[in-house]
Formats: sequence, C-alpha cells, structure tokens
Amino acid sequence: MVCAVKEVKGIIKQQNVIPARGKRESKTFFAGIAQAVERRTENPCVPSSTLGPGTVFPLIFFDTHSHLNFPQFEADLPSVVERARQNKVSDILVVGTDAESNRKAVRIASEYNLWAALGLHPSEIETDNPALPGIKELLPNNRVVAIGEIGLDYAFRRGGVISPPEKERQIEVFRFLLKTAIEINLPIIIHSRDAAEDTLNALRQAGPAQGVWHCFSGDVKLAEEILGLGFFISFTANITYRKNESLRQVVRAVPLERLLLETDCPFMPPEGKRGQRNEPAYIPLLAKAIAEIKQADIAEVAEKTYNNSRALFLNSDFHRSISVIK
Repeated sequence: MVCAVKEVKGIIKQQNVIPARGKRESKTFFAGIAQAVERRTENPCVPSSTLGPGTVFPLIFFDTHSHLNFPQFEADLPSVVERARQNKVSDILVVGTDAESNRKAVRIASEYNLWAALGLHPSEIETDNPALPGIKELLPNNRVVAIGEIGLDYAFRRGGVISPPEKERQIEVFRFLLKTAIEINLPIIIHSRDAAEDTLNALRQAGPAQGVWHCFSGDVKLAEEILGLGFFISFTANITYRKNESLRQVVRAVPLERLLLETDCPFMPPEGKRGQRNEPAYIPLLAKAIAEIKQADIAEVAEKTYNNSRALFLNSDFHRSISVIK
C-alpha cells in the first residue's frame, strides 16, 4: 500500500493535478486509489491508464450492485472475487434483500474486503418485519455503506396481478425504510419495477435523499425525473442486448457524472454470455459498451463511474447509532 500511495501522490505532484474532491476528502481519495493500484497488477508500482488529461491513473471499476450473497455463488465465491480483481474490479457492493441475505452480505464484505448494503426487496415484505431486517445488529459494521435494495415491485407476482392492498403495503414499508435511511444519512438503492410513478412520489415526499435507481429500464423522461431528484442512475449489461436500443438511447442521455455501473449478478449477463451466471468480473464489458454508446474512452467511463460510486457510497457522514431506529 505504501508503494501505491507514493505512486499516486507522485503522479499528482508531477502533473500538478489536484483531485476533483475537496481537501477534506483527499485522504479518502488517496486511500481508495492506492488500494486499487495495489491490487491491479503483479507489479503494483507500474502506472497504467489515465485519470484525465496528462495524468496517469489505474483503470479500475466499482460494481455497485451484486448479489454474491445468493446461493449461485456459494460453491466458488473466492474464485469469483479473485476473477473480479484480476479484471480491475477493485470494489464490489454486496446487496441484501432480506434478513438472511443481509447477514450474508455483511459477512462476505467483511471477509473479502468488499462493501455491504442492507435491504428488503418488495417481494420479501410479507415475511419480514419492516424495521429493516438485521439493522440493529448489522449497521455498526463498517462495511455497511447503504440501505437497499428497497422500493416497489408491482410485477413480482408471477402469472398474477398484484392487488391494491399489496401495493399499499409495499408503499407503506418503502416509506418507512426511506425515512430510516434519511435519518441515519445513508444512501439508498432503489428497486422499482412497473411502479415508477409511485416510487417517484414516495421519494419526493420523503424529502432530500441521496442514492441510486438501480437496474434502470425506463425511458429518457423517467431518467430526467430521477436525475432531477439528485439521484444517480445505474445500468446493467441488459444495455448490451441487441433488441434494447431504446435503453441505449437513455444511456446516451444520462451524463457520465450521474452514472454508475452494476452487474446485478447473478442476473443479466452481457450479450455473448447470456444463459450463464453473471459476475463482477464482467463489469469492464459493461463499461466498454457504455463507452461505445457514448463515443467516449473506456478510461473516462471507468474514472467517472468509479469516482461517482465512491462519492455516493464511501463518503457519507452517517450515524451508526441505532438510537434513531424506531
């Protein structure tokens, strides 16, 4: 790590470049970049790629939404994490959906030096207490950096139509969880499927919040409304699917400064790997696709999405005290 810190500081001094973050955040900037440099190659003291004009920077990525806590990864999780790091994915957020997956997310994040989010998927609301399963026990862990995924899903009833009472219950729990996240000042990971308007209304009524609308699948108008609330938008590899040109139009419209990368693994692998299990090692393929869609350099996509991710998830002054949780 010492070698990596010296490299980053030396580069910045030599190029007379100041990090885009403020002075107060410089320690986080250096530590994050140094950690990624240390991981990136067999010789961690060899500079690679670019941060910006004239500045050497490691090409690194942040998978902001994975489910490494799901059964599909139980047999070979160490290899999955190692492949991710070999492919320059230095940071991975493991997202919970219920009490059990929340506990697994924190355990995996602690063991593999990753990050965790505590969530309650709308499909789990009937079987879980709305007080965010495990929050009192898990929130103090320093690998927990977000609340999510939480939200509304009016399509999760396979082969059936969700009833009005079920919708109301989802909205009630979603509002409770939003309030909880805002009180402890943690970013929110939004899940919304066939429920965009109700999701937006809940966010507006909740007041100022920070977060990301994960696995975006809407149109440009919806994207504009989300950006207007100050949220980031995250895309998955479904943008690589041949018939998804409408979603690629949204990618073109969303500024890189407001965009995050995610696999949502084990789901939605990139084109060419469909039918296989998705995993964090495929994040560079998503970044490459976004670079091609936006006619940008992949180094720029990597830099901006990585910085966006760290700014959202690893730069929060949140309250780990459980006293605010009712």
